Amino acid sequence: MGKTLIGQIGIVAILTILAKVAAFGKDVLLSFVFGAGNSTDAYFIANAIPGLVFAGFFATIGLVFLPIYTRSLHNKSSSPQTIINNAIVIYAAIALGLSAFSMVFADTLVNLSAPGASSQVKSLAVTLTRILAIGFVFSGWVGLQNAIQQSNKSFIWPMTVPLINNVLVIFGLLLSMVYGGIILVAVVAVVGWVVQAPLHGYLARAYYRINLGTPLSPRFVRELLIVSVPVFFSVFLDQINIIIDLVLSSGFEGGAISHLSYAARLSLFFSGLFSLIVSYFIFPHLSSSLASKNNRETRKVLSYGIAIVVLLTTPLAILSVMLNIDIVSIIFQRGAFSPADATATAEVLKFYAIGMLFIAIREVFNRLFYSDQRTIAPLVIGAISAIINVLASLYLMQFMGVAGIAAGTSIGAASYVLMQLVYILIWDRSLIPPRMLLIFAVAGVSGAAMIVTIQMAGNIFANLSTVPQFAAISMVAAIAYSLIALPGTYAMYKIQTQKLSQEQ
Repeated sequence: MGKTLIGQIGIVAILTILAKVAAFGKDVLLSFVFGAGNSTDAYFIANAIPGLVFAGFFATIGLVFLPIYTRSLHNKSSSPQTIINNAIVIYAAIALGLSAFSMVFADTLVNLSAPGASSQVKSLAVTLTRILAIGFVFSGWVGLQNAIQQSNKSFIWPMTVPLINNVLVIFGLLLSMVYGGIILVAVVAVVGWVVQAPLHGYLARAYYRINLGTPLSPRFVRELLIVSVPVFFSVFLDQINIIIDLVLSSGFEGGAISHLSYAARLSLFFSGLFSLIVSYFIFPHLSSSLASKNNRETRKVLSYGIAIVVLLTTPLAILSVMLNIDIVSIIFQRGAFSPADATATAEVLKFYAIGMLFIAIREVFNRLFYSDQRTIAPLVIGAISAIINVLASLYLMQFMGVAGIAAGTSIGAASYVLMQLVYILIWDRSLIPPRMLLIFAVAGVSGAAMIVTIQMAGNIFANLSTVPQFAAISMVAAIAYSLIALPGTYAMYKIQTQKLSQEQ
């Protein structure tokens, strides 16, 4: 691994953490200004609707275009310039269509997503949905330019996108404190995409020359559409858990949607903190190794990716389950966000956290599927796991309330990973070597030590106030986890290195 790549990894890690912190700050400020009520319910509904529709399209840009473009760079079977210019035309047309669809049918989308919400919440959600839909064209352009940069091993600038977006939304929330109204927040969110579109177009221009007059390649268009359709629906099904949660929670009293959404965002923050960085970097490497049929490299990249995600996400999941009330109180309980809101959100977070590790692993395995353009598998797996999620949530919410919806989501995530694992073993058993089990053994033993430590430390630091107590318990627990995880990881690395050298 060259010094340049190591330097990029370090910078990207910093940018990712800063973006996550900014996202954290955005949610904290949102809870401070608007609490958990009609405005936030409408805001979360509006974000989920275009987010769900556009997430499927936006994901196909990176998950489908990137492997096709990378393969053209390796095999020279198609002109990379032709592929890029064709993609610009196709994606622009789709983005315009989705934007128009979301604006015209905003009422229908809101009613489908939150049938139990009040008329006031629905009316505001429709307005917010139409505003956010304007940004589709600009965010689609940014996504394509970022995929081009990522394919050419330029990783840094694409990772500034979420940071800039979150900072601008924070600015919008600050303005809303003066001028009032959550509509201003949605407007600023769209402005964030508008501002970044020309910037990333300029940065990606080093790798191609735009020529909208380039004739559409029938072969590329056919390949792009054939592969994109199942990817779109698999990502749609993957993200549909958000809508499932919204629909089910809309039947509870006001604020339930917000409690669920705040907890979900917190859970996704922890589950994606490391899986996002790992998936971002291994995707082009998996695409390259699979394109060149280098199974040994594919196995190595996948093993390292899973190891990093499992070992770093496990302690975050444990803290979220055992110290859920402290976490939510420290982060959200201020301003319009009441102690009752904190208690309700913390209960939901505990059950979301159970699925945190599965969500992180899911992202890595999906990159393996998309790198080899095995797009049907995630589609089928996503459909089955969504059904499991619905059935589990409907059953558990009867006696667990809103927390049962979160528990159902975690069960759906666990079933998703289990089906991914079965498929990979059927596809190529060598991709999941027995030594990969060592990763889970190390994480399991380290996690058990961490749980015991948290219980003991809770008694020792019981007299401290919330923030110092949480800091002390977390620090001691992290030390206990590291004392086992670090030597275990080193031993695992030595075994991995030895096995790889024997395979040469």
